[in-house]
Amino acid sequence: MPTQGGLINTTPLAIQYDRALQDPYEDSTIGLWNRLLNAYFDNNSWIVTPQKCQETNTRPDFVIERFWANNSFIEVIIIKAKPQQQTMRQDHQTDEQVLSYTLNALHSGQQKGQRKIYALRVVGVYIMAYKVSINQPSLTPMASDYMNPKQHVVAILQIFNTIKAANVLVP
Repeated sequence: MPTQGGLINTTPLAIQYDRALQDPYEDSTIGLWNRLLNAYFDNNSWIVTPQKCQETNTRPDFVIERFWANNSFIEVIIIKAKPQQQTMRQDHQTDEQVLSYTLNALHSGQQKGQRKIYALRVVGVYIMAYKVSINQPSLTPMASDYMNPKQHVVAILQIFNTIKAANVLVP
């Protein structure tokens, strides 16, 4: 029986967690984080949208949009997922890809007043969060290292709460 802990608080999540640890493909990783992100960004103001996987890698794996008072949806979080078997060390190509996604979304959001955006880089069961702003158009880490949802629940929830409370319309 898979073990639960931290954000992995149901048997189905524990099963998905274990699959993401062992599966050499992105599907299990995407499935796990789709459930976790939908559970946390779940009210009427947030929309978690998995993107269609493409061979060209021109889109991230997920986009999380927020509905703002100015009646527009703005992409607040970009998520790129990789399977557990890939290295958790910074992969320059993936970092450039994540930065490209966030800058494209930020550029599109500028028409609606957006000034910053967040990116989540997921490798299997581990997550790293970044902030990108108009004033600092680079991946600025929000934590010192990758975090595991079973072991680093407080740190992950702090980052999610920071993102939820952030006003992306101000720098």
